[in-house]
Amino acid sequence: MTSNTKKPIFSIRLAITLQLLQYFVFITLALPLIISKAVGFSLVDKIGLTINTFYIFVLVAQAIGTFWSLAVIRNRLKINKLGWSDLGFKRFNIGKSLLYFVGFYGLMFGILILLTILTLATGINGDGETANASRAVQASLGLWPSILVTVIIAPIIEEILFRGILFKKLLEKHSLVFSVVIGGLIFAVMHLNPIQAIAVLPMGMYLCVMYRQLGSIIPGIFLHASWNLLVVFITASAL
Repeated sequence: MTSNTKKPIFSIRLAITLQLLQYFVFITLALPLIISKAVGFSLVDKIGLTINTFYIFVLVAQAIGTFWSLAVIRNRLKINKLGWSDLGFKRFNIGKSLLYFVGFYGLMFGILILLTILTLATGINGDGETANASRAVQASLGLWPSILVTVIIAPIIEEILFRGILFKKLLEKHSLVFSVVIGGLIFAVMHLNPIQAIAVLPMGMYLCVMYRQLGSIIPGIFLHASWNLLVVFITASAL
C-alpha cells in the first residue's frame, strides 16, 4: 500500500539504500543456488545452468533491482510533487558537454599512464588477481549481456542515485568541493572493489562537477556509458 506521507527524495540514505538494493536482489535470487550447492544438491547441475546462462541470471537480477529502484524514486517524486527534471533530466549544451568528454578522457588516460609508470618503476602489480578475475567474469558473462549491464543499466541508475540524489543532497548543506569529494568517495566505496576504486574515485568526482556545471544529468549518463563500453571492449580484447 502506497503512503501519501512525504518522504525526502534528495537523501544520502535513499541513494545508498537503493544501490545496496541491487546487491540484495542478486543475493536473494542466487541464494537457492548457493544453498543447494552447500548441501550437495546442486540446482546448477540439476537444471543444466551453465556458467554463461548463470551470468544471464546476473543481468536479470540487475534489471530487477534497477526497475525496483526506479519505482521507489518515481513514487518519491510523485509524493513530493516533483518530476524527473528535478533529478537532472534537463536539456543541456552539447558543445560544452563535448568539452567535458575530452577533459574526462584526458584525465582518465593520464591516471592510467601514471599507474603504469608507477607499476613499472616499483615492479609491483597490485591488480593482477583482480584483472584476472575481471577477465574471467567478462568471458563467462558474454559481450552483449555485459554491455546491457555495464553500459546501459548501470550508468542510468548510478547517475540518478549518486549525482541526481546523493550529490544534490550534499550540495544543500555543504560546499561544492566537499560535496564533490564525498560524493566521489561514496561512489567509489559502493563499487566494493579497492582496485577499481582507483579509477572510479576520480570518475565519480568528475561526474559531480560535470553535473553541477551543465545542470543536466544526461551528459553524465552518456559519459559514464562510453567509459564502461571502452572498459568492456578492452577487457574482451584481453581475453
